[in-house]
Amino acid sequence: MKFNRDLEVRVMSQQENPIVFISYSQDSLSFADQVLSFANKLRREGIDAILDQYEEAPSEGWPRWMENSINRADYVIVIGSKGYYDKIYGNVELGKGRGVKWEGNLIYQKLYMSDTMNNKYIPVVFDESDLQK
Repeated sequence: MKFNRDLEVRVMSQQENPIVFISYSQDSLSFADQVLSFANKLRREGIDAILDQYEEAPSEGWPRWMENSINRADYVIVIGSKGYYDKIYGNVELGKGRGVKWEGNLIYQKLYMSDTMNNKYIPVVFDESDLQK
């Protein structure tokens, strides 16, 4: 099923100033640009989008920044791609994809602790072909 980004933006916009953390894999520069455009659209709609591309180097370090950002977010948008899947499941060489591995494990743990009850994590796929590469 393809995600309707406009519908999701309208739904989240009904909540006053929701905070959204965006988890994704930097598979390519063009994909990272798509994610940035999506985050910018959310911000234009009044949604406080948290994205690593808006940060230079957080003083608390990336792992703590990711955890703090996920914890303070009302929603976490997980942008699915083949690269995200491969990194989460360890199908890449050692040392690659540390950020998305960390975020994925934090998300898994939070879902586990909530008995898989989910009203926070929203999976998004920009293009179904992103999952089949």
